[in-house]
Amino acid sequence: MLSATAPPDHDSTPRALAEADLSKPGRGHVAFEHVAGKTAITRCRAAAPLKFLTPSRRGDAAWAYANTFGGGLVAGDTIDLSLDVGDHATAVLTTQASTKVFHQQDGLGAQQHLTATLGEQAKLLVLPDPLTCFADAIYRQTQRFELTSSSSLVLLDWFTAGRSASGESWEFADYRSLNTVHVDGREIVFDQTRLTADTLAGTGPMCVGPYQVVANLFLVGPGVSEGIDQLEQWIDKRPIHDESRYLAGFSSADWGGVLRLIGRSTQTLTGLLKQQLYFTHPWIGGSPWDRKW
Repeated sequence: MLSATAPPDHDSTPRALAEADLSKPGRGHVAFEHVAGKTAITRCRAAAPLKFLTPSRRGDAAWAYANTFGGGLVAGDTIDLSLDVGDHATAVLTTQASTKVFHQQDGLGAQQHLTATLGEQAKLLVLPDPLTCFADAIYRQTQRFELTSSSSLVLLDWFTAGRSASGESWEFADYRSLNTVHVDGREIVFDQTRLTADTLAGTGPMCVGPYQVVANLFLVGPGVSEGIDQLEQWIDKRPIHDESRYLAGFSSADWGGVLRLIGRSTQTLTGLLKQQLYFTHPWIGGSPWDRKW
């Protein structure tokens, strides 16, 4: 289902984008700080086609919704986003809807790159809606996270087979994703995915059959221990292979763990993820899927 490949050609270091020229198309930066007992957004800049919404919500966390004008990425678009989450701050990065990746033009696709730096006892939840690549789309993604030993990360990285309502299913040309997590400078997660039209077609080595959504949920740091315990109990109590709806696998490590899901529908996986992320509600004041609009 997933394979390791050479990382996408993009060199990005924490804070580099914050110091770069944020007026360049697609660049953005958000800084979160703990102020007077709550998290506040102290800096927020974005250049088209990237834009942010930063509504006030209940709880001590601050939320940023990353969006693009037109609701998607066209050939040639590059989104470069950096986040700074200060000591004791709790930040949520999400979207209002699925990000669409339109078809390539003469081999030119779209890219998104995220770097995030977390301070002491900081928490970051990256919980976007699933990415949807249209037929013949090319997409590159890198996400790099720098944590301390006391900070925590919840990262959801997921994507769909395409516009199933229009009859498209795994018809994009090339999808590449690289997620890395460092704690006190030590790399603990290096996770790569590459899917191509050739490997997905028919009975190819990565054929996903009737399944339409792939999700990877990474839980890192001391703050996610409740979520790890919950996932281990869930895996122990039920079959992980409910082939009529989804397949699931969970791996734990000293730094946390990763839940991998593949499902027949976005609704199925959303329901499962809501259950497994319930432990984050006290951090952020409710479900991350509430009040999208």
